Amino acid sequence: MNKERLSKKIAPESTLRLKQGFNIFFDNNHNTVFLAPNKEVVVRGISEVIPKIIPLFKDGNTIREITSSLKDYDENSLLELVNVLLEQGIIEGSRLPPVSKTFHDFSKWGHYRAPYLTDKEVAELTYRDKFKRYIEAEQVPLPRRLKKIKKSFTNIITTRKSQRIYSGSPIGVNELSTILYLSRGITSTIYLRREDKKSLGLPNTRPIDKALRLHRNIVPSAGALYPIEVYLAVFNVKGIEKGLYHYYPVGNLLEKIKVGDFRKELTKCFITDETVQSANLIFLMTAVFDRNQMKYGERGYRYILFEAGHIAQNVYLVSNAMDIGAVALGGFNDDLLNDFLEIDGEEESAVYSVVIGKN
Repeated sequence: MNKERLSKKIAPESTLRLKQGFNIFFDNNHNTVFLAPNKEVVVRGISEVIPKIIPLFKDGNTIREITSSLKDYDENSLLELVNVLLEQGIIEGSRLPPVSKTFHDFSKWGHYRAPYLTDKEVAELTYRDKFKRYIEAEQVPLPRRLKKIKKSFTNIITTRKSQRIYSGSPIGVNELSTILYLSRGITSTIYLRREDKKSLGLPNTRPIDKALRLHRNIVPSAGALYPIEVYLAVFNVKGIEKGLYHYYPVGNLLEKIKVGDFRKELTKCFITDETVQSANLIFLMTAVFDRNQMKYGERGYRYILFEAGHIAQNVYLVSNAMDIGAVALGGFNDDLLNDFLEIDGEEESAVYSVVIGKN
């Protein structure tokens, strides 16, 4: 392939795609017309290759794939046509894999509008207890007193590393509580003011309506919507029975979902099976998508992943501060892990995890 004839705007290995919104016509003057809502591009002369090359752009193909598919046509002529379409902004190139490129484009701010919400609807989304509850489950209160951290903040950050081999010694319940609180705990509660309720047309109850409250969290969250839920698969923690638990941060407590040593089941979910087998527990994060995307739409998916990353980094740092090892794992079978967590994988799905073990 003659790379020198290819526009400098695009790398030879980039995937070329037709930009969204273009329709193609052939006018009476033998021109090809590319028409979009806010743009019209006329390419002089009808090329018989255009009806054959456009479907390749719609599917997304590299230059090499395009020239290989159109071997009956002169390569230099094809490259000249590609350059014209690139310069006119009809096609674009990207090194991102096709699905990644689609996700990136669809979640760009302004590409697709977020749902329209009134001020009242935004307030009702924000000022409510959003976290999931297992009302019928046995509740396991966690110690309020946190383990004292002796390391300096600088030392905690600079010595952070992924730890995959653990000693097998148990983790204390106060250490577990410290990890949970400093990665997903509640720092304060804010109630919607009466004057705000009045301006939004919400009932001004007396005493204050406790349903309309905002629980501020340790980590940042877009719109304070907190779409991430935390589950724990406990294997070796003093005072906590082996099993699967849900963390309810408002009460700083665990809700027992099911009892048992589930290492064998979780080994099937994760690629790194040895790490899971020797761990004390696995910190599992799920996303309740609608909790965020009701306000932010497609863009909200990015925010959800950001939040999972914030939480995971806190787990790393707090664990390191107490000489406990941790490693973030994204290599898991989504369907198997969702089944283990007993969630549907659609409205709520696993997105990230951190394995934790005593050094």
